[in-house]
Amino acid sequence: MPYKKDLILVLCLVSMYSQVALSQATKRHKFGTVSEEYVKMDSYAKDTNASVVYLYDYGEVEIQGDSKGFKKIYQFHQCIKILSESEVDRGDFSLTYNKKSENISRLEGMTYNVLADGTIEKVKLEKKDIYKENVDGEYQRLRFSLPKVKKGSVIELFYRRTEEGFRSLDTWYFQQPNVPVVYSEYKTVIPEWFSFTPLLNGSLKLASKNSVAVAKNISVGIDQGAGPTQYASLKPNFITTSYVMKDVPAFISEPYLTTTMDHLSWLKFQLTTITWPQSAPENYLGTWGKLEERLLEDDYFGGRLSKTGKLKKWVGPTALQSLSTEEKAQKIVEYVASTMDWDGYYSFVAGEQLDEVLENGKGSSGDINLLLIALLRKEGIDAHPMLISTRSHGRVQEAYPLVSQFNHVIALAHIDSLWIPLDAISDNLAFGMITRDDLNHRGWLIIEGNSQWIDIHPMYTDKRITRAMVSINEENLLDVKLFVDCMEYDSFDANNQFSGSESEEEFMDEFFVEEYSDLEMESFEITSKSKEQFSFNSKFQTTDYLNEVGDMFYLQPLLHVGLEENFFKLEERKYPVDFGAPVDWQFNLSMILPEDIEFEALPKPSKVVLPNGDGEFIYNFQRTGNMVNLVSRIKVNKTLFEPEEYEALKNFFDYVVEKQAEQLVFRRKS
Repeated sequence: MPYKKDLILVLCLVSMYSQVALSQATKRHKFGTVSEEYVKMDSYAKDTNASVVYLYDYGEVEIQGDSKGFKKIYQFHQCIKILSESEVDRGDFSLTYNKKSENISRLEGMTYNVLADGTIEKVKLEKKDIYKENVDGEYQRLRFSLPKVKKGSVIELFYRRTEEGFRSLDTWYFQQPNVPVVYSEYKTVIPEWFSFTPLLNGSLKLASKNSVAVAKNISVGIDQGAGPTQYASLKPNFITTSYVMKDVPAFISEPYLTTTMDHLSWLKFQLTTITWPQSAPENYLGTWGKLEERLLEDDYFGGRLSKTGKLKKWVGPTALQSLSTEEKAQKIVEYVASTMDWDGYYSFVAGEQLDEVLENGKGSSGDINLLLIALLRKEGIDAHPMLISTRSHGRVQEAYPLVSQFNHVIALAHIDSLWIPLDAISDNLAFGMITRDDLNHRGWLIIEGNSQWIDIHPMYTDKRITRAMVSINEENLLDVKLFVDCMEYDSFDANNQFSGSESEEEFMDEFFVEEYSDLEMESFEITSKSKEQFSFNSKFQTTDYLNEVGDMFYLQPLLHVGLEENFFKLEERKYPVDFGAPVDWQFNLSMILPEDIEFEALPKPSKVVLPNGDGEFIYNFQRTGNMVNLVSRIKVNKTLFEPEEYEALKNFFDYVVEKQAEQLVFRRKS
């Protein structure tokens, strides 16, 4: 029901309003009143490694009426302590806004410094130092630098942003990457007509949440076409809610996570219902069923797939009909992946008719994979689109049926009683392999009348087998013959790296140069280059990893393959470890000593396992005369470890690093 027509009727209504105070609102920090303690602070006691601290981070949004209906007025107020010279550029700001629908006003800035005599100097941002720039035809930018910012400064910023509309509110970030926050507050002031559901992300809890309801006047413009604007004057309850966090730790990113956004503590709002006076609530959020209907009716999604008969330019691989269903599907995927060039953009729609997509030979992920689905169907294979949000895009909140949460589509094909995921954006993907970025746990499979959430399980492993044959020559250099088999996801990575290299020499340099500081390459040969396995051999000499001290030799036996440090360094990780795919890293060493050198000491064999069989590390030596064989294998069978499992995983890799650092000791015979 359009709100502008309804508000004309509201003028005739008689309503009773009452103020309901649930608690007291939080007192605002006044601009220009930073405490002397903060200005003179030279370190942050709760995070002594911090190079910058958010002392005060305040945001507020109020929905108000205006001549076009409704607008949002945001206010932002920050105080930031600079503790390191490397953070001085925090005083440089750039605020971009849509000049047609937004406006920035009341911009104020201040820098606080301690002078030599111990007094505090306050230097205000001057209007002449604020520069307005055109970004393009739609956006403008305010650019400015706060004055006299240096190590030890406190900088303060306040501004107001007005934006048309009311159906969406900005996300508020309580937590910052690498920066602790002393106090963070977000306040919403919303007329009772609009119901927003707050979604708090992350592991941190609110320090407080306070609400108060106050009846206030609001004047809303009613569009009369060419005539003058009329206004509806109303007095609804405005619900003011304050969300507060205190002493928020910096978010420290470690390897093996999807995206930082999935784990930061932030607050997002979803408009769920609109209830005009004396009217029934309107459900704004909708349902997954309704979203399915809209997508299947959409010209750029379901409409593309319903017109598969128009694929007149499709000339498939020969003899498809004589193949099994799996072989036929494999040929079609290979055809699309090799024929189509991905333009680098994720999408779940096709911008053009599929005949045109095929003719262009280039497109977004939506163009390519909807084409793939259409061709599979044309050849009699049961295939459907599955919407996903890639790992880099973030996880989907399944409580909210919003198509904006997705950024990619893949195919799910029913082959020999199995559902096989297929993604044709890369010619380096094996059949049934989807990219690492696709491995984001859940996807929404769209089948008319039966759409459902599907778990995404990797069908392949991140696997590499490295074999080294090592000897010590007369010049006490290591002669190394290296045999590397990159398999499954590691093969996909190697193929991508090779595809991006101009030559084998460039690929070799990228693979070796960063690992060995002193290397003399004698030969290099790629022995296998398939989607499932990328293998190469090399022969070289190096002084790395072998130290000679008098008559003693000390060798790091895993060469560059060993883990030199643990991926996991946090005392406590409050977000999951997500490998994406299982891990299997193997290294085998065979070494023969010269006649004048003998073994002095070998590391002890060892085996350690993760709880529940989720992984294992095997480290084993066998010695026969002047020859030694080493086997090192790291397996991680589970892809997702919850925060409570982090300590065991960290200890596991601590042990791996410690064990792989143990040296082989040789002695020159007297």
